[in-house]
Amino acid sequence: MILRGEPLAEPFPLGDLLKLGLSKSSDEEALMGPTGSWTWRQLDRATTALAGNYRRLGLAPGDRVASLMPEDPATILHYVACLKAGLVITTLHYRSAMPFVDQVLAETEASALLYHAERQAEIEQLAEAGRLAGRLIRYGDPSAEGHTLETMLDSATGEDLPDNLSNSLNALIIYTSGSTGAPKGVVHTRETLGWIVSSLQQTFGLTEEDRFLSTSALSFSVGTKYNFSVLAAGGSVVVGRSSDLDEILDLMRQRRPTFTFVLSPICLPFFQHVHPTAADFESLRAFVIGGDKASRKLKADYHALTGRFMRESFGMTEISSSIIGLDRAIPEDAIGKAVAGYEVAVRDKDGKILPAGQTGELTFRSKTVMVGYWKRPDATAEVLKDGWLYTGDIVSADEEGYIYFKGRSKQLILHDAANISPQEVEESLVTHPSVTSAAVVGVLDPHHGEAVWAFVTVDPAVERPAERELVQYSKDQLGWRAAENVIIVPTLPTTPIGKIDRTKVKEMAGHYPAH
Repeated sequence: MILRGEPLAEPFPLGDLLKLGLSKSSDEEALMGPTGSWTWRQLDRATTALAGNYRRLGLAPGDRVASLMPEDPATILHYVACLKAGLVITTLHYRSAMPFVDQVLAETEASALLYHAERQAEIEQLAEAGRLAGRLIRYGDPSAEGHTLETMLDSATGEDLPDNLSNSLNALIIYTSGSTGAPKGVVHTRETLGWIVSSLQQTFGLTEEDRFLSTSALSFSVGTKYNFSVLAAGGSVVVGRSSDLDEILDLMRQRRPTFTFVLSPICLPFFQHVHPTAADFESLRAFVIGGDKASRKLKADYHALTGRFMRESFGMTEISSSIIGLDRAIPEDAIGKAVAGYEVAVRDKDGKILPAGQTGELTFRSKTVMVGYWKRPDATAEVLKDGWLYTGDIVSADEEGYIYFKGRSKQLILHDAANISPQEVEESLVTHPSVTSAAVVGVLDPHHGEAVWAFVTVDPAVERPAERELVQYSKDQLGWRAAENVIIVPTLPTTPIGKIDRTKVKEMAGHYPAH
């Protein structure tokens, strides 16, 4: 059975990213954040100037321009300028370690690096710094010698910008978060990125009336593709400085967004500790969560508070948000349905498409799919087969087209020759009144193959339970599939994007005895 979302007519032309906003509301705010705001007219002028200055540095279409930037509107200005100049946006998470920055700069053969002045001392120690001399661009210190982003935004040039850039030109390289392995550079062309923008616009019905609250790292998929899609529709973007829940709530109250995307691992404490009111969500027509499977409790808390339905998103850097929950009740535990521009098939281990109700690997066919991993043909061939992207995620689908996430194939726990989904065990634990988050992994066991271990954090305002109590709580719900060992920890390790870092969780298990 192949499930299909609505068809898409054409990819959005990235050269027209600001066209609609300029034509309808050129003197209204388009981009806002802690360091300033820009009207559509100002945004267009600043990004045209920056694109022209990039060209004056000798940068040509197809050149990679890396950025080590915080959550700041200036980062989006840089992205838009790159699209205008035909440069390849190459993102680095702001807290990346310098060896990784060096690795990415060398692998991508980046022609320039934009960075925040806060990291100046570390930048000077980069092995690649000498090669990039003359194309190191600093932000946050406008009086500094050399190239500064502030000066390049203000000095109007805009000359020599290329026309009619090819859709086959690379536009974006994002390194995956590496929750199950070493990060790889996901490459999108102007065409695949244009299809992603069209898909998100159609899926969410984006218009110039929308105001998007950007809470995710601007260096990752949501921070680029969602922001581009809203701007392309003539909507405005509000950039938050971090994923701090108090700040998100303040921005919701001050800016009254119509649309936001929040990572699910940080969202559960929203309702347990920050205590928003229903009025805080009144402006939102779409509250989307993703990054990891949302728990029943999280969705129930949102519905109980607002009377509306949280929209869960399944997506990957290799594509975009491809399965999204509807803004109405859907079957319990379903993620949602395939969105505009996507075909979905569930396959067995031999690649055969399975019928409804059977569990297998999630695969996608779409014009939004990446062209490959940067300089990794081996890794690309592992996931792109006959026009389909193989995700490594285990799902099932029903006759109505609803898709149910079961876990990642590399994360399934083999216990007594049977597979146990860590997400299912985590779901059972976070319903306990004291548990705020949970991460479940398999630990080698001589009797069962792998034992089910859970690491949890608890609410300090609630009486701390005994760990054996939490084991029993899980067993009462799941029987033999329950956690056999539960360990309370202060925090759980996460990847830069906010997902649970299961590799590090497994490493933690080596420091604790079995109970």
